[in-house]
Amino acid sequence: MIKYLSFVLIGIFFCFIPVHIGEVAEYRYYLEDNKIKFMFMIDIDELEVLKNDQSCDYNEMLALCTSNYITTNSSLFINDRIIEFDFESSEIKNKHLYINFQSMKEFNRIESVSIQNNCFYTYNPHFK
Repeated sequence: MIKYLSFVLIGIFFCFIPVHIGEVAEYRYYLEDNKIKFMFMIDIDELEVLKNDQSCDYNEMLALCTSNYITTNSSLFINDRIIEFDFESSEIKNKHLYINFQSMKEFNRIESVSIQNNCFYTYNPHFK
């Protein structure tokens, strides 16, 4: 009985530890109050490749530099028009950087959606 309980407790413990997959970022777009919301999430360690970019001080302004990089290298098109996003907020949780954006325009009707994303491929062609 004690061996079984120990196995269960160890299994529960490891289920709650964040797992780092590597070479992965999450992009989530959704509609809220007629505006497009965009959430970007990445492991902080993955951003080391961007610190070589001299155009921004990633050590001092991690969220701002990363949000500029994301909006420059990733585009959302709705009804064949590119969507411009405003930076809303950012936070770091469990060694992950979360950045939230909101579209500048409102949308009442969406007929088509397409995404163009070139983020991180110049640094690592296997990035997902």
